[in-house]
Amino acid sequence: DEEDEEDEEDEEDEEDKEDKVQSTSSGGNAYIIKNFAFGEGNWTWTRLPEHLQNIRLRGFTTSDEGRTLYAIGEGCIARSFDQGDTWTECWDTLDPRAGIGLYVKDTKTMIALRSGDVPVRTKDGGASWQPMTSLAGVAKSVHQLSWSWTGKTLVMIGQGGESSASHPHSMYIWKSTDDGDSWTDETADLVTSNAGLAQWYEDTAFL
Repeated sequence: DEEDEEDEEDEEDEEDKEDKVQSTSSGGNAYIIKNFAFGEGNWTWTRLPEHLQNIRLRGFTTSDEGRTLYAIGEGCIARSFDQGDTWTECWDTLDPRAGIGLYVKDTKTMIALRSGDVPVRTKDGGASWQPMTSLAGVAKSVHQLSWSWTGKTLVMIGQGGESSASHPHSMYIWKSTDDGDSWTDETADLVTSNAGLAQWYEDTAFL
């Protein structure tokens, strides 16, 4: 586990919130299915609009305490402000290679993974995206990112890449306190060929 030295009290776990959303496909159509009772009882199926069909939808994530919902697909990230009933067009400022993963700090700051290149980051709510050159040495091996509950610490987990002085481990975990401008290697003596971020609990990230 990794210590977030600056974090304070844990906030409410998004997984414990009442609203549940999932994506699925049926007969070539992509849907969002929703439940507002902790997964119990009936689920509502809503077909996604045409521009979100056939984009290899990866799933959904939220920001702003769940008030903004993001659909993530290859080359497309779209937003909904009414729990998935209607959707904006895909961000036209986004690199077509992005959309294989989206990590959200707040409505302004987000990171999108790109296939075969460094992730891109926005600090203006998607109006513009910049490559994260701080990850140039591990561009093809970034697998997962996560901000702590307070947003003060960003953790990145990767695997693979070419060995170097700045990247001596096959599997590694890096930490940033400036939203990814710079990183410290926190892998230490952790030796494994496979790991993923399970959950933040208070100021600790569990793998």
